[in-house]
Amino acid sequence: MKPEQSERFFIEELFNKTQDKNILSSEKLEEIDKLTGDASTRRYYRIFTKRDSYVVCLDNPFDDEIEKHPFIGVQQFLERNKILVPAILDHNLSRGYLLEEDLGNETLLQHISSINSTEEEFRIYKIIVDQLLELHRIPQSSVKNSNLFQLKFDYSKFMDETRFTFK
Repeated sequence: MKPEQSERFFIEELFNKTQDKNILSSEKLEEIDKLTGDASTRRYYRIFTKRDSYVVCLDNPFDDEIEKHPFIGVQQFLERNKILVPAILDHNLSRGYLLEEDLGNETLLQHISSINSTEEEFRIYKIIVDQLLELHRIPQSSVKNSNLFQLKFDYSKFMDETRFTFK
């Protein structure tokens, strides 16, 4: 699905600013596709250059310290603790822009269903379980950022999410 023209111009402008910072090699933006979103206000796009593809997330503007950003704070914490997460290549939080590594379209279920070898399927599940174990081994004392896990999925949050979903 193609994004609206105004969204396309906005993404192009932000991607060009990423290019100006020499974060990526000088790649020309060729195509932008809107990705189906989740139940949030965030909008996701896959952008294509001749060499690669990336994911752009457009979210509400965020003008606080980067450590307080809910997505980036958790992503950096997990990455520091060797949990596999998509890399954040660039951001402009005051404009709601995140440029991320593109991990592709294939879901775990699609991948597993295409495997014909029990050994290969076991290998994949072992990687997943090992990552979950690594996640559970992170000591609570390593949480230095007090803003990191402020969001609690308690009754109130669950009801807010349920109301949002029905809207």
